[in-house]
Amino acid sequence: MGFQRSKEFLDTVLSYVKFPFDKEDIRMELQEHIWDRIDYYTQQGLTYYEAEEKAIKDMGDPKEIGIQLNKEHHPLIGWLYLASKVLVILFVIINIFMAVPVIIDLGYSIFDDKLIREIPKEDIVYKIDVNERVQVDDTVINFKNVVYDKNGTLHISYYYYDKKLWGSGWSLGTIGIITDDKGSKYYRGSSHTTGGIVSKGMVSVENFRKDAKTLIIEYDRYNRYYKLEIPLKSGENIE
Repeated sequence: MGFQRSKEFLDTVLSYVKFPFDKEDIRMELQEHIWDRIDYYTQQGLTYYEAEEKAIKDMGDPKEIGIQLNKEHHPLIGWLYLASKVLVILFVIINIFMAVPVIIDLGYSIFDDKLIREIPKEDIVYKIDVNERVQVDDTVINFKNVVYDKNGTLHISYYYYDKKLWGSGWSLGTIGIITDDKGSKYYRGSSHTTGGIVSKGMVSVENFRKDAKTLIIEYDRYNRYYKLEIPLKSGENIE
C-alpha cells in the first residue's frame, strides 16, 4: 500500500517548521494520527486509499498546522532546549536515574496538571486520580487523572519522559487503543501535548459511555505492549 498522500501532507506541514531537530518527531506523531484514522475508516469498510484521503482531510490544512507547529517549536526555543539538555547531562554524574521518578512525580505534584485545571469545575461529573505508570523502551508514561465532563467527554491526562535524559522528550505519538468494559471502542476526539524534558499530555474522548465502569487503555505496537484497566465512577460529582 502506498503512502504518497500522507507523505505529501507531512512534507507540506514540515516545510513550515524551521527547527530541524524536531522535524522527525513531529513527522512520527502526525503519521501516528493518520494511521489511527486510516485504521478506523478501513474498519468501516473503506478501501485503503479512500481511508487515507479521509484521514488526511480530518487532519486539516497542512499550512495552518505547519505554521502553528513552527510557533511551538521556534528555532530559538529549540536551540535553548538543546543547550539545556547538554547542561543537564553535564550535571548528571552518578546514579541520578534512581532519583528521576521521585523528582518528576514531586515536580508534577507541585505544578499540578494545567491541562485538567482548564476544564471548568462546574462541568466535571467525576475526576479520578489514577497514578499508574507504564514503560515503553526508555519512555516512562504516568497516567495521572481521568475526568468525565457533562458533555460526555472523557479526558485522560498523563505525563511522560525519557529515562535517558538526552532522549527526545517530546513526541509520544499515541497512548494506545481506548475501550471500555461494555465493549465500546473509541477513537480520539482530540489530544494535546506540551514539550520539554517532561511532557504533559491529555487525550479527550468524545461520547464516552456514561454507564461504563472501566476504562481500558491498550498499547500494542512494534512488539511493545501494555494494558491498563482503570475503574470509573459513574454519575458521582467529585468536587
